[in-house]
Amino acid sequence: MEEKKKLTFRDIKARAVDGARGFALFFKEFKWDKEHVSVLVKYTVEVLLFAFIITFDLCMKNYLYDFVEVIHGGNYTVIDGFLDLTYSENTGMGFGLGKGSTLGITVITAILIAAIIGYLLFFKKEKAYIRIPLIMVAAGGIGNLVDRTQLGYVRDFFEFTFVDFAIFNIADAFVTVGAVVLIIGLIVTLFKPQKDKRADDDAEPAAESADGKVRFGVSRVDEPGSSASDNTAEAERGQCADGADAADTAETSGGTEGGGAEKRESAFAERAAFTIEAADGKESRKEDDESESR
Repeated sequence: MEEKKKLTFRDIKARAVDGARGFALFFKEFKWDKEHVSVLVKYTVEVLLFAFIITFDLCMKNYLYDFVEVIHGGNYTVIDGFLDLTYSENTGMGFGLGKGSTLGITVITAILIAAIIGYLLFFKKEKAYIRIPLIMVAAGGIGNLVDRTQLGYVRDFFEFTFVDFAIFNIADAFVTVGAVVLIIGLIVTLFKPQKDKRADDDAEPAAESADGKVRFGVSRVDEPGSSASDNTAEAERGQCADGADAADTAETSGGTEGGGAEKRESAFAERAAFTIEAADGKESRKEDDESESR
């Protein structure tokens, strides 16, 4: 079993450098063909999604602040007994966690967002179920980061009244959904290679069985250095050898030693003649085919 190679800092640095070069080379050699346009459309959709989440979150915060705090005094019932709009100033993380740690959370959030954006830029071959959740997490983090840097707190509005749950905002929802989908995607990525490995392991006995048939006259045509005539002749020789072995066993168990020896010599002679004729026939047909092709 092949040992899985660990990802080192040097590997990450090399991938980042290769990603940056590939990113620059893509725009340097850009052409309006199907290959380049499809990649451009993919990244354009991701950028638009990224910008939409940030814009939607900030616009809704401004609107809900005026609607809930200014007009309705900080609370408005949307669905009685289920959902209220309640204005809250959160100095911690999402869902009211870690209150009073605005500076530390701001620094950590900025580092995580920069890491996610760098990953999205340099590791462009990741699947959509990895990239889209990362975009949601980064965009939601930026929406809350703008509030922290401008106001010193994050504006939260949504409150489920049927359960004791923290007040949250749209950015928190995007971050949570993105994190859940990302975890599911990572689990799928971790288990998928193991499934492929099991499939390879199941295929190994069949390969061994196929290799075992070579001695019974089934030779691989695609082996390096072998031709169709060589493989066919080898198969026929193998079949003759097996037939001769079977005849030897029968004669040894049922006849006399002298008669068995004569029959064995006859079987070997017939086998040799048959093998030579088969090989000569294959070679002659090969020469005829080559002459016709010329």
